[in-house]
Amino acid sequence: MSLNNRKLQYSLAANEAFHQMMEEDESVFLIGQGVKSPWYVGNTARGLLERFGPDRVIVTHRFLKMR
Repeated sequence: MSLNNRKLQYSLAANEAFHQMMEEDESVFLIGQGVKSPWYVGNTARGLLERFGPDRVIVTHRFLKMR
């Protein structure tokens, strides 16, 4: 890993880290609500579903609270 003075938005840095971690370790996965929506999680999950598939990028749905 090289250290440099790149400046990235937080969401792009997180996205790059997800890509690196998931590439290096097949046991790493991402699960969350709105993973496919660019408005919900910004750039953090961009390209992960396409690259790693639905077994490792899992979209959860919003659960309604029952009274």
